[in-house]
Amino acid sequence: MVLLPLTACEEADPSLMPGPEVASKLIGPEGGSLSSPDAVLTIEIPPGALASSIELSIQLTTTVPASIGTAYRVKPNMPLMMPAAVTYNFGGTDVSAYDVSRLTVGRAAADRFEPLEGASVDADKRTTTAPDPSLSFGYGLVVGTGNGGTTGDTDGSTSGDGSSGGSSSTTTGDATSGSSSGAVDSSGGSSSGTTTTGEPACGDGQVVPGELCLVDGTSVLVGVGPRALALADLDADTDLDLVVANGADDAISVRAGDGAGEFGLDTPYPVGNNPADLRIGEFTGDAELDVVVCNESAGSIGLLAGTGGGAFASQVVFDVGNLPRSFVIADIDEDTNDDLAVVNNATDDVSLLFGNGTGFDAATTVAVANAPVALAVADFTGDMNLDLATISGSALALRGGNGSGTFGAPANYDLTVAGTALWVADVNGDGDLDVAVVVELGDEVLVALGNGIGGFGPATPYPVGSGPLAIEGADLDGDGNLDLVVANGADTTITVLLGNGLGGFDDGGTFMVGNGPSDLAIGDVDGDGAPDVLVSVQSDDLVAVLLSDP
Repeated sequence: MVLLPLTACEEADPSLMPGPEVASKLIGPEGGSLSSPDAVLTIEIPPGALASSIELSIQLTTTVPASIGTAYRVKPNMPLMMPAAVTYNFGGTDVSAYDVSRLTVGRAAADRFEPLEGASVDADKRTTTAPDPSLSFGYGLVVGTGNGGTTGDTDGSTSGDGSSGGSSSTTTGDATSGSSSGAVDSSGGSSSGTTTTGEPACGDGQVVPGELCLVDGTSVLVGVGPRALALADLDADTDLDLVVANGADDAISVRAGDGAGEFGLDTPYPVGNNPADLRIGEFTGDAELDVVVCNESAGSIGLLAGTGGGAFASQVVFDVGNLPRSFVIADIDEDTNDDLAVVNNATDDVSLLFGNGTGFDAATTVAVANAPVALAVADFTGDMNLDLATISGSALALRGGNGSGTFGAPANYDLTVAGTALWVADVNGDGDLDVAVVVELGDEVLVALGNGIGGFGPATPYPVGSGPLAIEGADLDGDGNLDLVVANGADTTITVLLGNGLGGFDDGGTFMVGNGPSDLAIGDVDGDGAPDVLVSVQSDDLVAVLLSDP
């Protein structure tokens, strides 16, 4: 399953509030500034940054990568001749779990917000400001490296009523493996996993950059044959909840999180035959988070509209191609409604379901190479339009987008080996998107660095466990660099690869989770400000929980 930037199910930040209001302003070569309707985000364009006048707009949004606070969509998306200053006012956001000196503005890139470098934090004014050489698709509040300077009191407390959610990047470091028997929760879940320790000591409550500390939490029993999972705050209580696609019983499981790392009773919802992937977003215009599931054997996408309080209506079915394997969420046609791109393995195409504000229009198709297995939607070419990447066998095909929902002819990149899953992010900090490709038959992950114009350098292989199926990324050890987590489907483990910020990765350890790991989700489920790792374990009918324990 792909967890991508789009890939396999990545979820929108549950803490975000809907924003039909749009702030807009005409700004010319003389420069100017615009604030969001709630005055949280401000973009200041300096004189000389624009060659001609533009209509700049900022809109609150719910379906974007995870942000600590409210997130925003921005139009137009374009490079600037001089960097804009982007300021996020976090005075109304609960940042008590974070190191305020490291807060920065994040720009939307694939399925996450990537920190803008050079942020300056004013702890007294509760603002962080960072330069952006472009007007990006979206902005949010994230944790960065903290190298831009801080003024004022850095106490993380706040008087505002804002919420905190998503995958934070404040975590821990160096790992050695050991066994832990775990506990059993009241609703029948058993624990499995691996405890890691490092220097300084894990469990001392001190978040130290470079320290990786993952310990067993209480595993969660779900339905039969779980294949995919996602985290989001479904009931608006600021705690992350869990949704799992159970491939063998044609249902999803919904379990409310308690904010301390455990989850309540299982509420099942019927879906189509053999659900293989799922995502969470807001597609129906009512400000409630919805669940979208990919029904592989049924050849359909199911939309379960949120009805409030973490409950959902029955699925509405949208037909796609045969054997849809995974899908991603993105605003492909740039109309502010999120769309779906679905990879169909048996019909050799990608189905595009364009959002209309209340659901989706009937699917259109993009023909791709034989037997595609994974896809991503992101701006690989630097033109501010979303492009389509697919994997078929050993070919990574990239089709440039035009911003209106259509794509050009493919440019192929030879992986030399057959890929299984795809993850996209800027792993070396040069502003260009890179790719990590899971190779199931080779027990490895290939990392290829992007050049920003649609090409990639030579792929570097990194060994992982047996039969890897899924990949995710986050800053797990708090050093400001993205790390990789891989689910090894043919054994009982996940593998962590620690990023060095230059595009390379080191072995971060192997962690026991159970028989047949199939998918991954990363988020702070116990409220300590550090990202935790959840793994669907297909043969054991459970979700393993690994908690960061600094």
